[in-house]
Amino acid sequence: ADDVIVPFQVDDYTRWRLMEGLDDIGLTLQHEAEITEFEATRESWRPLTLPAKHLPPVEIKAARPVLRHADDALA
Repeated sequence: ADDVIVPFQVDDYTRWRLMEGLDDIGLTLQHEAEITEFEATRESWRPLTLPAKHLPPVEIKAARPVLRHADDALA
């Protein structure tokens, strides 16, 4: 069967998140230092959040070539 390439539009913010590999948790972790500082200065009677656990980085490879632009499909 022939491969089917279907171009589609994505807003700039969603495209940026996809290109950076960021989900909601990834976006939040970009502010980890500020969150840690905030938690350290909170009143002691308030509940604390648990520290984030970090796993070692894992390289992720695309299963097939990644098209960066719809025009790439025409090449």
